[in-house]
Amino acid sequence: MANKKYVGIAVIVLFFVMCTISASFVMSASKTHVTKKDNINSADAGDDGIDTNMGSEITVLIQNSTFIPSNLTVKAGTTVLWINNDSDVKYMVTGSGFMSPHLTEGQNFSYTFNKTGTYAYYDMDHMDNKKLTGTIMVH
Repeated sequence: MANKKYVGIAVIVLFFVMCTISASFVMSASKTHVTKKDNINSADAGDDGIDTNMGSEITVLIQNSTFIPSNLTVKAGTTVLWINNDSDVKYMVTGSGFMSPHLTEGQNFSYTFNKTGTYAYYDMDHMDNKKLTGTIMVH
C-alpha cells in the first residue's frame, strides 16, 4: 500500500516537472519573431516586413492569431516557412499557387518563391481575421 502511495506522488511530481518544462519552452519560443539564415536589410524592410537581399529562408510565426511578420520583400528563390505557435488552433496558409495542410501547434509549412511577383496569402480557416493576411513581394 505504501508503494502505491509513493508511485502516485512520483507521477504527480513528474507531471508538474513536465508542465514546467513545457511552459518554459513555449515562453522562449514566443519571444522569437523572425528567424533568418542570411542578413536582414532593415533599411528596406519598412515597419511591417522584412527585406532579404538573396535567396534564403525566412520564418513567419503564427501566434496570437497573427502572422509575424505579415509582409515580406524577398529575392526569387527565398523559402518562407510558416510555423504555428498557437495551441488549440489550426491554420491553413493559402496563397497564389500554394496551400498548406491544416497546421496544429508546432507544425510548419514551407514554400519557395521562385518567380517574381506579389503573392497575397491568408488563413483559409479564419478568413474574417484581418491579422491573418499578408503579402510577399518577390523581386
